[in-house]
Amino acid sequence: MSDDDWNSAVRTLAVRIVADREEDDERRLPNTLALLFNAHHEPVPFKLPSTGAGERWELLLDTADLSAAPRAYRSRHRYDLGARALAVLRLVPR
Repeated sequence: MSDDDWNSAVRTLAVRIVADREEDDERRLPNTLALLFNAHHEPVPFKLPSTGAGERWELLLDTADLSAAPRAYRSRHRYDLGARALAVLRLVPR
């Protein structure tokens, strides 16, 4: 991230969390999450992270649209996140 990016007027952050586990988790937590944060006063487009062949991102939560039904998105899809909102997506393997 450059200094200009850090100091821009648009406040956004995208984080990809990868949990590498070998054992089966009793709570069935997803291995990989994408967290999209938009602190800007207007909607902002995000490009979802790249995935492997046949994998998809599944929307778990979008605080700008709490009634949104679960939906799958392809690798590098443009996801428009509403103003001052958070979205949580999980990687669905093949």
